Amino acid sequence: MFSWLVSPRGRFDFDHHNACGVDREHGAYCGEVGNHPGVRNRPSGMSHPSPEPSLTSLSWVPCGHGTTPEDPVGCRGAQVPGHTACLAHLGDPERDAYLYSLTPGAAIDHSGTTFTEPLLDALLNALRDPTTGYPRLGDARFISTTFQGDAEFDFASFQGEAVFRSAIFKGDAVFGAATFQGVVGFRSATFRGDAVFEAAAFERDAEFRVATFRSDARFSGATFRGGTWFTGTTFQGNVEFVRTAFEGGAQYEGATFRGDAEFEAAAFQGTPRS
Repeated sequence: MFSWLVSPRGRFDFDHHNACGVDREHGAYCGEVGNHPGVRNRPSGMSHPSPEPSLTSLSWVPCGHGTTPEDPVGCRGAQVPGHTACLAHLGDPERDAYLYSLTPGAAIDHSGTTFTEPLLDALLNALRDPTTGYPRLGDARFISTTFQGDAEFDFASFQGEAVFRSAIFKGDAVFGAATFQGVVGFRSATFRGDAVFEAAAFERDAEFRVATFRSDARFSGATFRGGTWFTGTTFQGNVEFVRTAFEGGAQYEGATFRGDAEFEAAAFQGTPRS
């Protein structure tokens, strides 16, 4: 349960101290999300997505670089296929050979890996489609991955599942105009910089449960065609859903908004796909 207010322009202001909105011009609204005509607590017929594997035990073989008696696991980055180190700890010749072997649409798993900005750029360049000029990925797993700089996935095409569960974005996370053809998971992800999903297209279910947006989040112009979950999500900065289309239902139960939230001209309709 959380409280909000709405003005005719579609702006929502939140007061996280007393859980009631304080609209400087138009009054206030306090109550459950489901009481607002535009957003539902639980869309009709909406099923929860299957939970992803627990991280209490890693679902991949870790790199193990830098093990110590205090940290017997060491680096938790997923080993690159055919090697015993993650992408961040491969030697330069081995890393270059791996990147050269990739083709647009390849499935990748770099869970637990720490990406510098140049390393991520090198990976996405290896997956760049010469026809479009933008990265094209198959199934992409970045579970518990840390992105130390800006993560620029704008205009990227994810043709399979895109899993960023528990990922940490220390810089800006840019997914503007990206296309997600499979199920998308940002559950428990942390966005320390701006999160940009403007004009992104989500063809199937998209999950942002208990994610934390510490700066601004922008979803304006995005289209969600499957079910969408922002359950328990925390927005510490401003958030924009201007002209966003939720065609498969959206759930915001337990979400926290500490800045302004704009839903002007957002559309909530349809029922989620089975």
